[in-house]
Amino acid sequence: MQYRFALAVLMVGLGSCLLAQEPKAAPPEDPVHEELRALRDGVLDAFNKSDLERLLTFVHKDAVLTWQNAEVSRGHQGIRDYYQKMMTGPNKIVESVKGTATVDDLTTLYGDKNGVAVGALEQDFKLADGTDLHLSNRWTADVVKEDGKWRISRFHVSANLFDNPVQQLAIKKTAQWTGGIAGLAGLLVGVLGTVIVGRMRKRN
Repeated sequence: MQYRFALAVLMVGLGSCLLAQEPKAAPPEDPVHEELRALRDGVLDAFNKSDLERLLTFVHKDAVLTWQNAEVSRGHQGIRDYYQKMMTGPNKIVESVKGTATVDDLTTLYGDKNGVAVGALEQDFKLADGTDLHLSNRWTADVVKEDGKWRISRFHVSANLFDNPVQQLAIKKTAQWTGGIAGLAGLLVGVLGTVIVGRMRKRN
């Protein structure tokens, strides 16, 4: 009898331990994160389709954006001016660009109308001179909710200053330019030397 009682106590104790070890269910996700995913997807879709005016519908009218080249665009017109300079103007640098963005974690929310998101951005550029570049970036975005809609109010994107394909391309072009100058200098020295030797022989 005592044996059965002790066994029952042991089984109850083991059951309690197993129940205590079960992982707790994750708290339900705030529905606002689905709204923010829609914002991200809309921005990327407009960006990859080069639809600037649609893109601006996802951006606050007083937004401030800092780009990889350290230029800053303020407001919708500032973004339009930057786009024209880089993508469509007579001295444009970029022919086309495509990108994909990921977030490190859910947006950190500050109340009901503000949040900060951080993540990575992969971009494939075709430059106006025909060069293809792939650039890995990090980004930080501040988002605000106004009139029932989430918009980007601040955006900062940057690449690795010490290791990126733009830097490598610049080094390569510098090396080619330096090599060309050195080759030209060598040719001039050779010609000059031949002339001097010829004159010396004539004198002798």
